Amino acid sequence: MRPIVRSLFCFMMLGATASTADPCANPPAAAIAYLKAHPGWKILSAADLQPDDRSLWTHVHKNLCPGMAEVDFDGSGNKYVALTVIRPDKDWFIETIVILRDGNDRLDVHTLWHDEPGYDVIWRFGPTTVQDWENPRKKMRIPHDSLVVERLESATRQYYLKDGKFRFVQTSD
Repeated sequence: MRPIVRSLFCFMMLGATASTADPCANPPAAAIAYLKAHPGWKILSAADLQPDDRSLWTHVHKNLCPGMAEVDFDGSGNKYVALTVIRPDKDWFIETIVILRDGNDRLDVHTLWHDEPGYDVIWRFGPTTVQDWENPRKKMRIPHDSLVVERLESATRQYYLKDGKFRFVQTSD
């Protein structure tokens, strides 16, 4: 192999290795504290998804963790940490979606969703206007970040903060 071709090949291989790093591997401090307080639970990763769902996730959200997102719900610049956490249960697992925020020497935890087994992936979405699935004439402006919760190949909800409370709009079914 010629030197330039060999160098290019090595560079491409290093790039491929770097891009395959697990985006769930380095959770923020709030997530680590939550997991310490809840033994047996773990952050949903792409490896936990069924092969077809994993392929879909990595195609659309290549460098994101399907079970972790940092979201600026109130526009203050202070990020909340959203997690989809799973715990083995009999033949499958139990799933919970929580929003965490460090505050005054304690971790504030808000549970958005506690469900039977499923694959609810999450990601941050910036300010937007969304259409309500259940009422197509209704459009809603979300002025800050929101959290998209998607049951892959099924329903999608967008959670946002309004007047200090988490609310959601169904955006697909």
